[in-house]
Parts: sequence; C-alpha cells; structure tokens
Amino acid sequence: MSKLLINQPPLQVIPALAVKIGLNEAIILQQLHYWLERSVNIREGRKWVYNDYAAWHEQFPFWSEKTVKRTFLALEKLGIVSSRQFEKYTSNYAKRNRRKWYTIDYDKFSVMENEKPSEAILDTDKDKMGRSCEEDKMGRSTYTETVTENTSEWTEKDWPLIKVLGDEGYDPDTDSAIKLGHIVKAEQANPDQLREALQELTKQKTHINNPFGWVRSKIRELKARDELYFQRVQRVSKKSPATKRPIR
Repeated sequence: MSKLLINQPPLQVIPALAVKIGLNEAIILQQLHYWLERSVNIREGRKWVYNDYAAWHEQFPFWSEKTVKRTFLALEKLGIVSSRQFEKYTSNYAKRNRRKWYTIDYDKFSVMENEKPSEAILDTDKDKMGRSCEEDKMGRSTYTETVTENTSEWTEKDWPLIKVLGDEGYDPDTDSAIKLGHIVKAEQANPDQLREALQELTKQKTHINNPFGWVRSKIRELKARDELYFQRVQRVSKKSPATKRPIR
C-alpha cells in the first residue's frame, strides 16, 4: 500500500470555492467549517473554534506557518471569517494567552456565493501581488500601500507596547499592530506616546488616507512636545537656588 495514497482523513475542497476565493483560502475555510460543525463553544450567539497559528500549521504541514497566517488574514479581509481573542492579556508576557477564536460569517459567505469570482478574490489577489487595500481598524479609512512581510516577533521587552495595543483594542498578532510596533521603535518613542497617538487617531472625524503615516507624524509631534517640556524643566531647576537649611 502506497504511503502517499489516502489512508487518513483527507482535506477536502470544492473546486468552485477555490475559483471564488483561492485554493489556500478554500482549504482552510473548509477545514474551519468542519470543526465548527463539531464545536460546542458558543459565544456571541455563534459557534467558535480556537487555535493559535502553530496549532493550525499542524493541520496544514505542507504550508509554512506564515502562509497559514496570511491565508487566515485574507479570509478575514474577505469578511467571511471572524476572529476574536476573548481571553484578557496578563502582565506576564511568557504567560500571555495568544489563543484566537474563529468563526465563519455564513451570511456573508452566502452573499459571496452569488458574486463573480473576480469580485470575491479581489483583496486576496492584491495581497499575493504585494499590494494591500484593507479597511483599517485604526482610522476607519481605506489605504493602499506596498506590504512587506513581518518577520520579527514580539519579545518580552515589548510587553509595554503590547499592553498599550491591547488596551486600545488592537490584536498584537496582526500585521497592523506589528507595524505600529515597528514605527514606535524606529522613532524611539515610548508606550505612552503610542497610546496618546492612537487615542487621538480614534477622535479624527475626517478621512485619513494613510493612518500609519498619521501615527508616525503624531508620535514625532508628541516626542518634540515632551522633549521641549523636559528642557524647560531642566532650565527651571538650574535657575532655582538650592534651599539651605537654617544653622542651629
């Protein structure tokens, strides 16, 4: 008996689905549907299943973990897969819960079934060609720019940044959050400046074409403000005479 012929539960996919959303996306979506059918975890009125990317990679050993991650993110951009991190972050990075829960938006999927294939895979194809056009959760705006793959991972020293991102509603494992981390490090800013910049961004009511560029500019502005304040404090402290104790 050949070891390459089916002797274990196979991964299945309907060709018509692969045509609509792409082969990788179709395989993962079908597998996610398989597990949702058997799930007993009900949250927000829907069934959910949980895994981190390493665990999903075990189900798709013929791909790299990064390919699995990109494919899940592509499905989320299409709107037919939703993810949540229901567990709260802890202050101990080593014990930070990276578990993500996933579900399928079957209503959205039903609408997609009636779309033309070229319409359904538009965003996925843009990602594969190195261009991204996504709804940015930060500035409620759409932006287009060249995307480079994030190869760096968070470290324990990054916990203050991770905490700020989590507090402000960002999943630290997403490309957007990682890119924000890159901006903060490149500008040598601190977590408080990142928090203030993100809070200011959420208050913006006008359309922002490049929210990442906006955050970078805001962080530079906040750094300049804080440095100026620090210089003023230093000048005042130098001018103030030292208080002498009375001689007894």
